[in-house]
Amino acid sequence: MSILAHREKSMIHLAMNDIEASTCIRFLPRSREKDFILIYSGDDCSSFMGRAGGQQLISLKRGGCFSRGIIIHELVHAIGYDHMQNHFKRDNYVKILWDNIDEDNRYNFDKVDPKKFKNFDTEYDYYSIMHYDPMAFSDNGKRTIVPRNKQF
Repeated sequence: MSILAHREKSMIHLAMNDIEASTCIRFLPRSREKDFILIYSGDDCSSFMGRAGGQQLISLKRGGCFSRGIIIHELVHAIGYDHMQNHFKRDNYVKILWDNIDEDNRYNFDKVDPKKFKNFDTEYDYYSIMHYDPMAFSDNGKRTIVPRNKQF
């Protein structure tokens, strides 16, 4: 597990400030809490979704994950939000073009079970930090996600 540099820690603090500025979420330095997040430079950009209990790891790969948007994205996973394109009502908002998705990455488009995750009853949001790019996991350079509403 790699220790974060000052610049990386600053980026994390900026991302946390962005979340705090527009939500009721507050990030506090850990003192003796049993449940906490630990952010480190790992092999990918990833976080467990929702409160895991105990030490909850957020991996931010050097040279690939240290942008405010990606850091916010992973922190929002830790808060409990899944990707928009996994929303159980997503077929009302987007069409998933399965033929354009790399076969090994199709699981990234599986809908969540609404009994387990509802994204706190938020509506589908095309502009969410939790929405994948229209070309995400494309194996042929074509779109994988197409909005049903033509204005998007």
